[in-house]
Amino acid sequence: MNLSDKNFLFLLCCGLLVFFSCKPSDSESRLILEGYEIEDGFDLEVSASEPLIQSPIAIDFDNQGRMWVLEMPGYMPNIDGTGEEEPVGRILILEDKNEDGHFEKAKTFLDGMILTRAMKLCYGGLLYAEPPNLWFVEIDGDQPGKKTLVDAEYVTGGNIEHQPNGLDLNIDNWIYSAKCVFRYRMKDGEWLKEKTSFRGQWGITHDDDGRLFYNDNSNPLYGDFVLPNQLNQNPFFKNKSGENEVILKDRRVYPIQATAVNRGYIEGVLDENNYLKTFTSACGPVIYRGDSFTDEHQGNAFVCGPEVNLVKRIDLSKKGYTIDGQLTYENKEFLISNDEAFRPVNLYNGPDGAMYVVDYHNGIIQHKVYMTAYLRELYLERGLDTIVDYGRILKVSRHDDPMIKLAGKSNEELIQFLSHKNGWVRDRTQQLLIDQKAKNISQEELNKLIINLKTLAISNKDKMEGLHALWTLEGLDAVDEKLLLEVISSYNPSMVNAALQQLNSLENIDIIGSGLLDSLEKRSVEIDLHIAMNAFQGDENTFVILEEILDRYPNDTMFIEAILSSLSGFEKSFHYHLTVKSGRSTNYPILGFLKTIITKSQSPISNQKYVADQDTKTIGLKLFKQHCASCHGAGGMGIKNLAPPLYNSEYIEGDPEKLILISLHGLQGPITVNGQRYELNAVMPGLKDNKDLSDQDIANILSFVRNAFSNEHEDVKASEVKAGRKKLPKGKLYTEGELSGEEKEG
Repeated sequence: MNLSDKNFLFLLCCGLLVFFSCKPSDSESRLILEGYEIEDGFDLEVSASEPLIQSPIAIDFDNQGRMWVLEMPGYMPNIDGTGEEEPVGRILILEDKNEDGHFEKAKTFLDGMILTRAMKLCYGGLLYAEPPNLWFVEIDGDQPGKKTLVDAEYVTGGNIEHQPNGLDLNIDNWIYSAKCVFRYRMKDGEWLKEKTSFRGQWGITHDDDGRLFYNDNSNPLYGDFVLPNQLNQNPFFKNKSGENEVILKDRRVYPIQATAVNRGYIEGVLDENNYLKTFTSACGPVIYRGDSFTDEHQGNAFVCGPEVNLVKRIDLSKKGYTIDGQLTYENKEFLISNDEAFRPVNLYNGPDGAMYVVDYHNGIIQHKVYMTAYLRELYLERGLDTIVDYGRILKVSRHDDPMIKLAGKSNEELIQFLSHKNGWVRDRTQQLLIDQKAKNISQEELNKLIINLKTLAISNKDKMEGLHALWTLEGLDAVDEKLLLEVISSYNPSMVNAALQQLNSLENIDIIGSGLLDSLEKRSVEIDLHIAMNAFQGDENTFVILEEILDRYPNDTMFIEAILSSLSGFEKSFHYHLTVKSGRSTNYPILGFLKTIITKSQSPISNQKYVADQDTKTIGLKLFKQHCASCHGAGGMGIKNLAPPLYNSEYIEGDPEKLILISLHGLQGPITVNGQRYELNAVMPGLKDNKDLSDQDIANILSFVRNAFSNEHEDVKASEVKAGRKKLPKGKLYTEGELSGEEKEG
């Protein structure tokens, strides 16, 4: 070996030494996650972090396996919340060039946005919400193209903690939001907007069958037992079952440290160690539908608890048509950290089968409108106000799997992905196949695609791929009576439901009583319920089927309400059938409901309850929408599991003192309104600490409430509000007993 060779070897060794000494080891690269605990058998790693991203609140993946990140650094950038109106929001595209699971490159897709709060990749573009608007922008080579205003009133006031968000594209081809009463879809190039039920507060997700799940800050998981819009078809009847059901009644959390929470001063919120006992900021749920976890995790719900730096796992079980949730384990969490800046706010399934955690990673998460003096002091004491401009996306998996990339796949290849174990892959494949119609492919290609999908739907009518094929055909406007009648024979209740729903949308359908009778013979509670919800023909054959269902479930409220919803317009005929044509139906509980609906349908509908949407002259209307409507409803009718009605409430009429005290100091515990007892887990926060509201502002709100929701038209005066500030409750908030004078000194 000559000298030059030795020099070369020496330099090579030196280079390798420098390389390995500078390259972070596995342990060094994970120092960012010191203090994090996760369920045994799982890997937790950082997929993206600051300075690449900051203040992320939502993500999505495109067909190339790239991650899109929505940032909201404008939310509480400081302890006073000043600067929220600054246009600092961005949407980024992140790339993992070497496919090692870590995104190292970012490019800006959109910026200069104010408090943009939700996004969804769909229809070859991006749907995103920047209050008050919902926008759709086409994607042209990673650049924004044509921009379309989908809804100019997606957000109609309300505090930022109570504004629509989520944008979840469901199996039924509609896009749903939390904290919203509308759903959206694009059809033949046009955006459609349709009324739906109000759901949740922050975050929304769906299971394999298309049932929606969501939560509010105190309740970790609500859900629907059926697909959306099946129980609200009757304008003269409002269902109480099947939607907004409490899935998990156990709200306990198991923190590993004391954290700064807004209502920590209230008795019972913290334990003897100052650890939080139950959720106060639950958000961002997901139903795990990937293929990286074990079979036991499949279909589990996971929920964020940013106030206690954790992600909770919930086991879901089905019995008949109901869904029940149980804590997977006690005294332990699926993912938890002692880093108080770990703020998980959203969870997502990924195209690699992993679950992704959006970590806002900010010291302050309570908005200024509801921040108490107590919490403000804690934030400052702990220095949490100094933790800003961070942000991380964490990946949870059991093994490293590649991103499924659907870009460039042929229709024949895409159809194969409808049977993939990963629900994200199936959902995206369904939408890509529907998009083919908008891409102006040849009629021959489109016909071939439709034939293949129909074959798949029929040959796999008891499997998930058959269900996706059927909904894909619905998105292509390619379902027909013959196909739907054939798949109704499925033993998969979700397939039967989809077929019945789609039959319902067709015109001039022939009598299908025999098909329904075949389904009834299966004696499946779920299938029976789906038939009850889809009684779309007001004829004797259908009435006989509904009578059979009533015989099976005469006192089941869910079945009664399902029939009442689907019978819209045929109540009188069905009532006649039960009372006159049937000799054994006089004791049906449904008869009383039918009589009530018939009476309502024959009388003018009172518009009084919608006055809040019509009265534009009242000074307090705008403030009411911003601070109150998100919980009590724009029409003052209340929202299930969240707040009682204001409409005709005894707390609204007469002497305004109780109303003033509640609005200023808040309310906790159960309350009776109009004779109905409301056992609500959440407390109503008071407005006394809100620096943006003067005494006159609060007086204007209360004057509007009294004028809009009762026969009381006397205004509340600012001087009365000022006097109410001095009338403090015995505790931190008022209770019904104290307000009524029934609560005695302990």
